[in-house]
Amino acid sequence: MGTDPQTVTANGSSFTVFQRGDEVEAYRTSREWLPRQSEVFLAAEIAIEKATGCTVRARSMTGDQAIVRARVLCS
Repeated sequence: MGTDPQTVTANGSSFTVFQRGDEVEAYRTSREWLPRQSEVFLAAEIAIEKATGCTVRARSMTGDQAIVRARVLCS
């Protein structure tokens, strides 16, 4: 995307997080055996907020267990 990636660990999962404006992509780089999407999304939300310093917008997260996309609100 548009910025240098940041690697963040949240809830035992590692993500590389990219941000361009209010759009963010988090690539899960850790290996978990058959992680549930809900668990990955929760960890990705935490990782995105740590990496960007912004809040993930409600109902903006999409993707799967490998790549999560979201929009953020930055103040």
